[in-house]
Amino acid sequence: MTTAGPSPVRTDHGRRWRAETPAIVAHAASLLAGFVVLLYANRGQWFWGDEWAFLGHRGLRHADLSLWVPHSEHWSTGTIQIYRGLYTVFGVRTYIPYIVVLLLIHLAVAHLLWQVMRQAGIDLAVATGLAAIYVLLGAGY
Repeated sequence: MTTAGPSPVRTDHGRRWRAETPAIVAHAASLLAGFVVLLYANRGQWFWGDEWAFLGHRGLRHADLSLWVPHSEHWSTGTIQIYRGLYTVFGVRTYIPYIVVLLLIHLAVAHLLWQVMRQAGIDLAVATGLAAIYVLLGAGY
């Protein structure tokens, strides 16, 4: 009676990692390039419309409206808190910190889109290309 030991388990993680590395590097580069391009494209932006409502009429104390009151029927508590925090640190001297937060959220969504496409079995190069297109064109105007 012979007892066979456990069968060797082949792992091709190293080979797969080497094959995926160019697409992963391209994805990271597209996120970084997209951040720089979109930050440059938005360099002349300034506060407009709803942002003034978040800064001037919302807050924890002495505010016209509570953080929990919907804004145009949308729950905006997180956005209001982020804007109020940025206002506390930077004021309204520059719009850059506000744009940086928006761009980071946009890039996080682009990365999550890339991850979902990978999980769905989309070819890695195609997923990387589509995510790069979303980075530059997904925000719209």
